[in-house]
Amino acid sequence: MTATRQRSGPSSAPLLFGALLISAITWALIGSGRSATPARAQGDPIMVDIVVRKAARLYGADLTLRYDPAQLSPIDALPSTPGIQAQVGSVWGASPFVVVNELDTTKSEMHLVVSLLAPAEPLAGDLILARMGFVPRRFPLEDAYDLQDVLLVDLGGQAIPLRWEGVVIDPLVDWRTVVPRLWLPLAAPGEREEYATGAVGP
Repeated sequence: MTATRQRSGPSSAPLLFGALLISAITWALIGSGRSATPARAQGDPIMVDIVVRKAARLYGADLTLRYDPAQLSPIDALPSTPGIQAQVGSVWGASPFVVVNELDTTKSEMHLVVSLLAPAEPLAGDLILARMGFVPRRFPLEDAYDLQDVLLVDLGGQAIPLRWEGVVIDPLVDWRTVVPRLWLPLAAPGEREEYATGAVGP
């Protein structure tokens, strides 16, 4: 059974990605990989979409997708390029900044690091971040793929708190509910006044 995983804040692991993101600034199967449609013939390719729901202020992503080589054979999205790559989601635009896009057959993992380039506006909404194709070796599939690690960052390179299950990512802050307010202290101790600039609304 696929576990729900969570990233609650900044991580020291993706330091290289953060640095590259800052320098850059100056598609439809959605599932957990537990099963596949029995009617599908063995050998027909399946497409695995890595999806984020209710995203906001998204500027970059560092994604690691694990797959079971006993059940799946990866399909190269860019056959003219050496190695095996994933398909970068169209939400990143025509010329995204791709830092890493490679499959490690020894680990059975696909690693993709991608970001927007300034002056592009941050992304928001329900988005397909990447797609990876596979040819099934057998049916039904059981826990055949899932995200192993996820990092989403905003324009400033700050990690966005999130959790994920299978290949679906959910940020832990819904910025669409944020009301622009800021609490500042008054002269009298213990009192405060509300000004229009950043607090979480109802």
